[in-house]
Amino acid sequence: MPIDERLADNNSIYILRKSVAEQQKEILDQSLERLERTVFFSPSSSTGEASIKSSEAKLITDFIERARTIEPLGKVIVSDNGNVANIALEQGDTIVIPNKSDLIQIGGEVMIPQAVVYNENAQIEDYIAWAGGFSNRADTSNFVIVHANGLTEILESDERADLVAGDKIIIMPKVETKVMQAVKDITQIMFQLAVTANAVTSN
Repeated sequence: MPIDERLADNNSIYILRKSVAEQQKEILDQSLERLERTVFFSPSSSTGEASIKSSEAKLITDFIERARTIEPLGKVIVSDNGNVANIALEQGDTIVIPNKSDLIQIGGEVMIPQAVVYNENAQIEDYIAWAGGFSNRADTSNFVIVHANGLTEILESDERADLVAGDKIIIMPKVETKVMQAVKDITQIMFQLAVTANAVTSN
């Protein structure tokens, strides 16, 4: 079937590869196992702290169960700024040529996840405002930008993003736990999910 160049975004080609997805899943599972060890084997200094940790353990266990159901996509980035890499294909590779889009999608922890027409003069905060603003669970310090070619960027709130039509903005949930190592581990896992599966889950 011929490609309609009027509709196809030939500058944003990427590959979905099973072996890469399997490697990403393995890395994610290892991170989840480390989180489990942190939660269930960290000592408590008092009865009150033990009670808090017990309540948090249930929330974190639920988070781990949800995270384990998410399957990485196995994206291989082969194009950037219109240049497509010369890469050997593997059996089962899926070559993805996205449709051209005039939209920016805003998802995750915003009040009204939706798609908004791209505005070259708008910044991330404008799109978030058009999506109703942050939810009360949002982490307002970091944003995830997923570009049409599959490349994912993690930006701090004071960084400017070079948004283009077809991009997706994902607002991450904030981590609410008093176990500091668990905070680091959960944050890392959420970013892994955003990068490998373009998905988020909260604790």
